[in-house]
Amino acid sequence: MDPRLIKDAPSLSQACGQAVRKATELRDDLVRGKSSATQEQILDGLNHLAMILDQSSCVASLFENVHPDESMRVAAEKARAELARLSSKLELDRGLFEVIAPLESRVSSLSPEAARFVSHELRDFRRAGVDQDAATRQRIEELRATLVSASSDFGRNIRSDVRELVLDSAEQLAGLPVDYIANHAPDAAGRVRITTNTPDFAPFMSYAKSGQARRALQDAYLRRAYPQNLGVLDRILSGRHELASALGYSTYAEYAAQTKMVGSPEGIRQFLETTRALCEHRCKADLSVLLERKQRDEPGATAIRDHDRAYYAELVRAERFSFDAQAIRPFLGYARVKQGVLDTTASLMGLRYERTSELAWHPSVETYDVFEGQRRVGRFHLDMHPRPGKYKHAAMFHVRSGCLGAALPEAALVCNFPDPATGEGPALLEHREVVTFFHEMGHLLHHLLGGGQRFVRFSGIATEWDFAEVPSQLLEEWAYEPETLSRFAVHCDTGEPIGKELVDGLRRSRGFGRGVAVAQQLFYSALSLEYHDRDPRGVDSTALLQDVQARHSPFPYEPDTYLQASFGHLDGYSSLYYTYLWSQAIARDIFERFEERGLFDEELTGRYRRLVLEPGGAKDAARLVEDFLGRPYDLRAFERYIARQ
Repeated sequence: MDPRLIKDAPSLSQACGQAVRKATELRDDLVRGKSSATQEQILDGLNHLAMILDQSSCVASLFENVHPDESMRVAAEKARAELARLSSKLELDRGLFEVIAPLESRVSSLSPEAARFVSHELRDFRRAGVDQDAATRQRIEELRATLVSASSDFGRNIRSDVRELVLDSAEQLAGLPVDYIANHAPDAAGRVRITTNTPDFAPFMSYAKSGQARRALQDAYLRRAYPQNLGVLDRILSGRHELASALGYSTYAEYAAQTKMVGSPEGIRQFLETTRALCEHRCKADLSVLLERKQRDEPGATAIRDHDRAYYAELVRAERFSFDAQAIRPFLGYARVKQGVLDTTASLMGLRYERTSELAWHPSVETYDVFEGQRRVGRFHLDMHPRPGKYKHAAMFHVRSGCLGAALPEAALVCNFPDPATGEGPALLEHREVVTFFHEMGHLLHHLLGGGQRFVRFSGIATEWDFAEVPSQLLEEWAYEPETLSRFAVHCDTGEPIGKELVDGLRRSRGFGRGVAVAQQLFYSALSLEYHDRDPRGVDSTALLQDVQARHSPFPYEPDTYLQASFGHLDGYSSLYYTYLWSQAIARDIFERFEERGLFDEELTGRYRRLVLEPGGAKDAARLVEDFLGRPYDLRAFERYIARQ
């Protein structure tokens, strides 16, 4: 399914139907010819089948989340469901399983990559339920179809529900940057509307002086997709639990963790408790400083609440560390940041990006071909600004997984940064948005550079899930590097390059609030685990949220809010949100090598590319890290990172 050939909903549906037919025919050919096929024919046939399903599903998922035409989003949702049903059917197909099963006894005669392919394919067939009886396999198919439908409902409800805070006057914008105020002019009645979209929400929570207004916007943000997604989440949790039970697992969390680095729900809990011990003192110290600062504004204040966190953290950074986040914004115009991120990553990885004139799914989307020397190695798209019906956060979406000699990798960065084409003046970013840009480019580079595998199942970000965030979290560090910032941080009015004092303040202040940030990640991780590590029958998701928040979050639950309804990772990550912290621990271990040698050390960046990114999923993640570090990873660097001021 080629996205360039899909112009409308009928052509998308037609392309999906062709993919289904082609995959079904290939399946039938494999099963009919299993007795006479060679090992290589079997391996190539299964790989070809995976390629068809991979690209079709990737394009359907992308269009479901980003296409500006609602009819296309609806068609893409239906296509994704149809492709998921076919994938589920094939994973439970005894005939297809029997094509590859005989190779299990002959892995010693295969290449290491082919042997890994066979072992992973058979593992996943069995985890899917291929060994179950016919009735159980039928029920598994039904459950998976239900879960695909619920997943689409969950995401659609979040994308479509943009809430508003209506301010009585522009005076309630006090504290916000000049450009933000200019882009939020009062209407004829003097009212100002602030949405829950990221370009509105994030600056407001950081700079608006009115605590009452921040609280109201935060509550609106935490009510998105309520009440509809409460029922959808119940369907997801009950379906996942029944699926895990049918496959012989006690909970879905046990099923999901089995193939990850962590291995089990007990391993997740142990990691979270270890991390809690590392950050507990730092979190309490952060909260004490924040509360002390709040009490200067509100002498009777007894606690810091979630809507206070970003605002008072910025005040503390300004007063204690001489860094004003608003002072750096004029140096971070979107167009220059974009070019700076592209220049930096291309230089780091020895690549060249060339923009093409080819049109994508929206006029604002930019497309780039990626070259190493004269050899084209992939393609990516930048879909960077908000619009109705679009995915609300930041992510890298696969468009096509690479396969050696057969397909070049392709991906899309989907973000929601301020748009230079709208509003007054330049589209200025927060520095944290620059960090987000680098984060998502880390995923994109992993996908592109790891796309040279023989088997598509090992292409790009095909490592264990709890390693997938390592390249993205590692690349965030370049957003703080003076040499990086000097590439693009130029004042939007004066053309003056960013000064050393401002960069030093940014670097000096970045550690403040880290204890609170890690503790909040622990809360999200515990919540995703608790929802999935139990029988959900009779469980009130809001009551469980309140309980988990009371035990794990630095901030109290706010009445009549429903985080779980818009916590999109509960769908995509299920019980595995801990992977952000787990990956961060590994990323810190790797980054200390760059701190020692320099972030632009060519030998080290080349070694990282060769040993960590390029293998994709062809090796276990722990082996990738050990190859780079020369030893197994550990938590010592993570502990130093949390403690560092």
